[in-house]
Amino acid sequence: MKILFLGLADSPVLDFLRREGNEVAQTMDKLDAAELSSQSYDFLVSYRYRLILKDDVLSLFPDRVVNLHPSLLPWNRGTFSNFWSFLEGTPKGVTVHYIDLGVDTGDLIAQERIRLPVEGETLRTTYDKTHEYLVRLFYAHWPAIKTGNCSRQVQQGEGTIHRIKEKEEYDHLLEKAGWDTPVTELVAYGKARGLYRGLDESA
Repeated sequence: MKILFLGLADSPVLDFLRREGNEVAQTMDKLDAAELSSQSYDFLVSYRYRLILKDDVLSLFPDRVVNLHPSLLPWNRGTFSNFWSFLEGTPKGVTVHYIDLGVDTGDLIAQERIRLPVEGETLRTTYDKTHEYLVRLFYAHWPAIKTGNCSRQVQQGEGTIHRIKEKEEYDHLLEKAGWDTPVTELVAYGKARGLYRGLDESA
């Protein structure tokens, strides 16, 4: 199978796809539909790719563009999912889904709700743990995905979505320790400011 991987060159998902015997190209660049149409890719797999795919690209690969997202969709669509999940007390989990024209709004293939520790943990450590769950979920479901035999479910509920600029209002919370900021501090701040929804089983 010929796959275009949209993500980092050192990604474990890229290594996995190649170990599976696929011919895999990798990019983090913006895609050109005209160029793609001549490449005969069977699948597009996106993981930590920051650009939005347009209709001219998606139309070339009906039901063959999937994304790995580090949240329990529809909660925390968009960027910095881990940060928002602690600040707002929303459910945590991981999702593999089809990509459509929205931001993380495509049909669900597989999900797992996870319980992340709070005490003694930071944004960095919980981020790493979330991505360990996420890649394992993808590995488990890839055989069904590549053959078109995976489950498919429309997302239910409004959930939440966050853009990059929204985080700027809260950047002061990370000034001292950055991604090593204890998540207990975010939880406490969210509760004090009325941002916390109390839907998080971890806190």
